Amino acid sequence: MGIDDNSNELNPRTMVLEASVQIESNISDILGYLLGIDVEASRSLSCKSTALSFNAKLNLLLDMNKLNKPEVEKFVIFSQIRNQFAHNVRVVSFDTCINEIEGLLNRFRKLYDILELDTEFDAQSYFIRILQDIVLISSKIIKEIKNKK
Repeated sequence: MGIDDNSNELNPRTMVLEASVQIESNISDILGYLLGIDVEASRSLSCKSTALSFNAKLNLLLDMNKLNKPEVEKFVIFSQIRNQFAHNVRVVSFDTCINEIEGLLNRFRKLYDILELDTEFDAQSYFIRILQDIVLISSKIIKEIKNKK
């Protein structure tokens, strides 16, 4: 389950949810380090039901000047895509996901200077692009932390 029966590629839902788990873990680890909190023992940063929402964690990083508003926007778009795949049974492809999120195509256009998303491949490519940006942003924060050590 998760692997398309006709190929070795992950299906879109699995791809998004796997990425989401890793990204949120990285954000919690960054906050844990910055705040001096043991993430595993934390009620706010762990994977427990008491943990802060992904959005709340992003706002903390914004308040701490570790993220700027354009960077947060990329995380928010990622989060909206994740929520569609996690909660909307009709969303089975990147194309349907983009159509379910009002204004997402325009936000992609502003961020990446694109005209149209004509195919599933195009839509998946822009998801991967936003994911790559998030990884680079997270890496930048980690590098700053290591340089200050």
